[in-house]
Amino acid sequence: MRLKKFISILALSSILVLFQNCDNPEVGFDEINNPSTSNPLNDDELGNNDGDPSGLVGNGDPSMANPEDPTQSLDGYEPPNFDNCSTFVEIPEGMTVIPAYDAQRICYYKKLMSARTQEKSGTRGEIRTDNVIADNHDDTVNNVDQGGVIEPYELADVSFNFRLAGLRRVAFTGKYDDANADMKIDNFFLVELSGPQNSSVWAYGTADAEPKDGKILLNGEPVENFYSFVPWGLATLTAIDVTSSVPFNADLSFRFRALDCGGMAEGSDVYLVFY
Repeated sequence: MRLKKFISILALSSILVLFQNCDNPEVGFDEINNPSTSNPLNDDELGNNDGDPSGLVGNGDPSMANPEDPTQSLDGYEPPNFDNCSTFVEIPEGMTVIPAYDAQRICYYKKLMSARTQEKSGTRGEIRTDNVIADNHDDTVNNVDQGGVIEPYELADVSFNFRLAGLRRVAFTGKYDDANADMKIDNFFLVELSGPQNSSVWAYGTADAEPKDGKILLNGEPVENFYSFVPWGLATLTAIDVTSSVPFNADLSFRFRALDCGGMAEGSDVYLVFY
């Protein structure tokens, strides 16, 4: 009797083990994301690395130096560098697919703005935006903001569509081959990035670009992601890495504008670099 009881217990234990294993199936090889070992890029820093072409862009929190003190870095922030680039190629008109980074180490760039010296706003015949509202610096009396708003002047306006064919880092900088080159603007850069499912908007510049009692408006909606670098005057920005906001294998729409609120206007060269 004891032997039969032991055999019964042993059989029951085997059945329980079998059911437990069914609750934890092995993962097949086709479910493992195994990026190419020939690519030196850090996957954790790249946007949407699972290859899903969802077009989900980031939340508008790019990696950059501390806006309150650009000489100090945020925790974990590593400034962009182009050390892995052997050649820089300007993106020609009509090119919409940016090749993945590979052993040739070719990096690509697009010029967004040309430098301009300080001069009175509107003296080059600049047009005003038709969908942006910012503070009116022409309405300042004795350096006191009168609280008015204005459609700012456009110092630059560049739009293009693109798709990353594979892993790439992406950054704004003042020189396409120098990640340490500063960018300058009086008053702010406005960046729009849209994917198939969502979009993000960022603005960078002088604190007084925001209206006295509110935020910069784009199509009547507040620009929540505004980063100020100085209270007023000319803003100097270090390179801005937006890699985590740019997914690959997704069709994206990009627009960059340099906007001037009035008074005086000034700016530097600005490039978007895929490295």
